[in-house]
Amino acid sequence: MIGGHCSHPFPKANIYSIEKNTWVKVIDTPTARSYHTSIIYKNNYIITFGGMGVYNASRKCRECFNSISLIDLKTQSSKIIKMINEESVEPRRSHSATLMGKYMVIFGGMNTKKEFLNDLVYLDIKDLRWSHKEYKIESKELEAYLGSGLAKHQAVMHFRPRKSYPFYHVDYTEQ
Repeated sequence: MIGGHCSHPFPKANIYSIEKNTWVKVIDTPTARSYHTSIIYKNNYIITFGGMGVYNASRKCRECFNSISLIDLKTQSSKIIKMINEESVEPRRSHSATLMGKYMVIFGGMNTKKEFLNDLVYLDIKDLRWSHKEYKIESKELEAYLGSGLAKHQAVMHFRPRKSYPFYHVDYTEQ
């Protein structure tokens, strides 16, 4: 479990052992964040993107991140990774992320101004470079729903032979 939020974001990663049925380790993280996403890469790393930090009284908001945090599970250390073109990705929270080969695929979310985002970006984990992907929605109903952006949703990768498709789950219960 990485980060989270109560009265302020938490700067910790808590490791749970299924075999021992208990929490076994706490790792300090470089930034306290909540409403972020994390993926496990090659069973050795946890890659965390985005989220929001502590309340900024001068701006009267919680600022969002577009940074990547890496936890090395072997050394049990963490650090911020600088992306080659980090500024090309809008800082966000409440987005979805999934792993597709060597790519961390990010969809939607909300920016610092609480505006919904509807872009699809992906991080090449090996090259540390962000790319933007144009997409077309063929369903008029889904296009009307996603047109203004989407936040607080989940992504799941579904694999088929020689192809993979990211599917997004939309929670219609929260307005």
